[in-house]
Amino acid sequence: MKEHPTVPLPEEAVTLPENSIWRKLPLIAGVVGVISLIASFGTALYMKMPFFAGYLIAFLYFLSIALGGMFAVLIHFATRAGWSVVIRRLAEFILGTFAAPLGKIRFPLFLILFIPIVIGMSTLYPWIPSHGHKLDHVIQAKVGYLNVTFFLIRAGIYFLVWFLIARFFVGSSIEQDRTGNPELSRKMQFWSPLSIACFALTLTFAAFDWIMSTDPHWFSTIFGVYYFAGSLIAIYSTLLIFVISLRGTGVLKGIVTAEHDQDMGKLLFGFNVFWSYIAFSQFMLIWYSNLPEETLWFKHRWEGGWKYLSLTLVFGHFVIPFFFLMSRHIKRKPFLAFIGAAWILLIHLADLYWLIMPNMYHHAHHMKLPHDHFAMIHLLPLVTSFIGIGGIFFAVVGWRMRSEHLVPSQDPRLAESLSFENV
Repeated sequence: MKEHPTVPLPEEAVTLPENSIWRKLPLIAGVVGVISLIASFGTALYMKMPFFAGYLIAFLYFLSIALGGMFAVLIHFATRAGWSVVIRRLAEFILGTFAAPLGKIRFPLFLILFIPIVIGMSTLYPWIPSHGHKLDHVIQAKVGYLNVTFFLIRAGIYFLVWFLIARFFVGSSIEQDRTGNPELSRKMQFWSPLSIACFALTLTFAAFDWIMSTDPHWFSTIFGVYYFAGSLIAIYSTLLIFVISLRGTGVLKGIVTAEHDQDMGKLLFGFNVFWSYIAFSQFMLIWYSNLPEETLWFKHRWEGGWKYLSLTLVFGHFVIPFFFLMSRHIKRKPFLAFIGAAWILLIHLADLYWLIMPNMYHHAHHMKLPHDHFAMIHLLPLVTSFIGIGGIFFAVVGWRMRSEHLVPSQDPRLAESLSFENV
């Protein structure tokens, strides 16, 4: 085991160089994001349902990365981990999108991005009476929960909880960089268990509200865990890509090493298997009980062209990553680890598409032909929304990277993380 260094990291080792391409990330990503969002809003004039569905998918995709960042930070403090100190700040930048800095104030980015979903609620959610049809007895029995007022109140609670968690943990971590006060670490460790409980409840009910209720006849008590698992593979894939890309431009070299890559790869592998376990458990229990109101949800994902996407998830989300990410040699080779993480992020998007889009066609259009499902024109709003939301998301992340240390430079366990080795 290496001895822990006692000399603090120099300023130039933990900040972006003045000529770094990463300093241009906020401008480039922001401009591309705004232009793409404007183009996406333009598609709503001609393709109302594909626009709102595509926007919802893109919103939930980047929300899952941000929520994964929240869990990565919280679990770091709850377990008092040492190895992950040097990658924690990148997770904090992602978590910080829930309370992004704008001068002296903090604004909740995802609350703002949620506005188009509120506007398109009557298109996305068939339990809203404004669809022009009479609600059936199943939806009427759920009207105490599935109504617009309570839906919006719950959404406000979710965003408030996420804002407070982000504000406290990211703010405390940044403050520690400036003061070196070890008491801040103890405070974050103290509040992390309660924050994890709040995180778990809000993520679960947000998944129920924003995804599961697109088919109000279907229900799954573990659906929140399903989305949680997707959030975890999303964040560790994103962190892997971030650190490999940063090192490729000469940033964080010798600070975040192959040892940290391997542990992130372990977590990515483990949580991808966890996602597969939850996905299979959900399917197996519904198939075994054989209740029509539950099995129809999977039937809709096997009819027409949807079965090919279902099979893609089986092999692309479990079989291929299982064997590819199992080897420690893959995790320690930057190029191969990058490819594996990028593949997981791509298949995670396909998973969200699979969760939401069949409900749109079944409830709104009753289209079942394969060419209707996968027509390129219907994918255009998803592509533009994805680039738009992603551009704004990474512009906010990049802005924090420009102005703050890339690692928690005064964390009491930084030395332990710098000398970390897998055994």
